[in-house]
Formats: sequence, C-alpha cells, structure tokens
Amino acid sequence: MLAEVSDGPAPMAGFGMGAAIGIQVLARHLGMLCTLVADPTVHPCRWARARGW
Repeated sequence: MLAEVSDGPAPMAGFGMGAAIGIQVLARHLGMLCTLVADPTVHPCRWARARGW
C-alpha cells in the first residue's frame, strides 16, 4: 500500500505493536522507509508488576 500512495521513501512511527510492524516493514522492504521511530511501549501488566501492584 505504501508504494501506491507514496512516490519515495516515507517516514514511519510505531508504538507498541506498531513498532514491531515498522521493524518488519524495514526488514522486508528496504528503501521504503526513510525514517523509523519505534517505541516499544511496556505492556500495562508488566508495568503494574514492576510497581508492585
């Protein structure tokens, strides 16, 4: 889809699962992204356990 709507490499930001998708796009389609911002957000349950809740 990105190739259909863009005439060159595009920037991408992904948070949580979107970060994993961005990494997959980068690995599988070199040259499609000019920038990737990947923020692997911590799952709420892990955050709660770390806080002792």
